[in-house]
Amino acid sequence: MSRLPAERKGIADMQGDNHLADHLNNYYDEVVNYICDAESILIFGPGEAKDELKQRLESRKLYQRVVGFESADKMTDNQIVVKVRQRFLK
Repeated sequence: MSRLPAERKGIADMQGDNHLADHLNNYYDEVVNYICDAESILIFGPGEAKDELKQRLESRKLYQRVVGFESADKMTDNQIVVKVRQRFLK
């Protein structure tokens, strides 16, 4: 394994960061395109992804369709189903 000089390593890290950012941008765009026709959108989960999705929806003028936005710990598929049913089957 070759070692990069510090300045080259910094450039490599930046390129990796740019690649990740491009990948995430494409991913969020695909998600928004997939849900853009939804009448109601419930956003929940751990971490920062929900904030990025919220920003994307706001930029596409779709945030008014969001009926809930909340933090939640990591959940099983069954827990997710229960949460969605509780919200939409009132």
